[in-house]
Amino acid sequence: MEAHNTLSECKIDIDIAENKIISRKIRLVEATSQISKEMNDFWIKLRRNVWNLGKDDPRRVIHAIKAGLAMSVVSLFYLADPLFSGIGDNVIWAIMTVVVVFEFTAGATLFKGLSRGVGTLLGGSLSVSIDYLAEKAGPSGQAISIVVSILMLGTAATYSRFFPKVKSKYDYGVVIFILTFNFITVSGYRVNNLFQMAWERVSTIAIGCGICLILSLFVSPIWAGEDVHNSLVAKHQGLAESIEACLEEYFKASPECTAQNADESHKSLEDTIYRGYRAVLDSKTSIEESMVNFASWEPPHGNFGFRHPWKQYCKVGSMLRNLAYTVGALHGCLHSEIEASRYSRLVFREQCTKVGEKVAEILKELGNSIKCMHQCRASVSMMEELNASVQELNMAFHLQPRLLFHIISKNPTEDHWIPPLNSPQNFTQGIQHDLAQSNESQISKENNEQISELFPVEDHELNRKAESSYLLAAIGHQSCKNTHSAEFAETLPIATFASLLIDMVNRLEYVIEAVEELGKLAAFKTKC
Repeated sequence: MEAHNTLSECKIDIDIAENKIISRKIRLVEATSQISKEMNDFWIKLRRNVWNLGKDDPRRVIHAIKAGLAMSVVSLFYLADPLFSGIGDNVIWAIMTVVVVFEFTAGATLFKGLSRGVGTLLGGSLSVSIDYLAEKAGPSGQAISIVVSILMLGTAATYSRFFPKVKSKYDYGVVIFILTFNFITVSGYRVNNLFQMAWERVSTIAIGCGICLILSLFVSPIWAGEDVHNSLVAKHQGLAESIEACLEEYFKASPECTAQNADESHKSLEDTIYRGYRAVLDSKTSIEESMVNFASWEPPHGNFGFRHPWKQYCKVGSMLRNLAYTVGALHGCLHSEIEASRYSRLVFREQCTKVGEKVAEILKELGNSIKCMHQCRASVSMMEELNASVQELNMAFHLQPRLLFHIISKNPTEDHWIPPLNSPQNFTQGIQHDLAQSNESQISKENNEQISELFPVEDHELNRKAESSYLLAAIGHQSCKNTHSAEFAETLPIATFASLLIDMVNRLEYVIEAVEELGKLAAFKTKC
């Protein structure tokens, strides 16, 4: 009996051990499957990112191929015996030059190549001269002369990098000058033929720069000037689309649509608004100046000749950023915790929309004139129409200031009739009813007759044109004694929105002046 129990216990232990082994195998298989799945997902994402990166800008692929070709060509000077025997171990400097100098645009490559060449030439020449003079001082005086010269020239060259003009244009060349001067001067103390060493280094760097310039300028060149030009055009177009989306989002008529469609439309407009003005704000002055600097080094190409006014592009970009700040504030009105009432939005919708649309139209016209490189003749007439629209908006606020204190009840339990705001007729009838119900109105009956004459129900066009000029003047004569702070706060956003539009017009004038000056300096054509 005991033997049977012992055997049973052994079988149970064996079963438990087998179950543990099976469970461990299962966990191992699951872990292996999970790792395999994650690796597969990683490679899928990597391939997708690599493809999208090249698809967004195919020039990146071309640049990568050209960089690889330049490095392979310069490596032949080290691998081929005939070439290596003529240059020696200093060929490594040519490889380093290709890696450091070869940039995305032709202007950047030309700038860095010339800066490296000139810096190396000046540093090498000065180091050879100082070494020659130091030898005259004898063995003990030579070391002191070298240390003193490095101290003085190194301090002066480093300090010169703090000058804004040197920092923006010649900083890389100064760094190469310091590096070359120190390297050759110190090495010359232990080398007999210093001139030969300096010459080999200068020649190998010249070989690397030459290969970079040939591939950058003559093999599918990528011009920094075209990037600056196209970027400025895109900023105008994006800012105009951002303004139009702001107006559409702020004055949307709340149609009877599904929540899903409303959310999708809102998200699309938000993306358009944010993307438009954010692209202008993100283009920092330092980045623009560096791109303009690279463009100024490029040879004539396309529509861009010698002495093209690239600096004026920075000025236009600065004026656009100044305008983009206002568009950003306009975007902030859409997310204000205190929203304007639907009545006030409807009343000023026509004037505000007209001003905003004119601003966007002028921005598009300016962008198109830069793109085609022609004089923007239409901006004069457009600006006159825009100023007239601004005057209408100002007049609407100046003639009826009490509109902002007009109380419209939102409580359905109160004895006030609030019509649906889906047509000018309903709006007119609602105001007439409010005037008739007001015991404090001094002109309710007279105004009702005048309003009925001016705004007949069947006259749709007249209602749209005059509803915010006469009706609100009548409303403005009502007493505001019972105005509450909540209603007052709810009317402020529309005034803020309108004031930002007017400020936008003032800033737009500076953009127009900058673009017109660019057209004169670049000799834009009269017609596109």
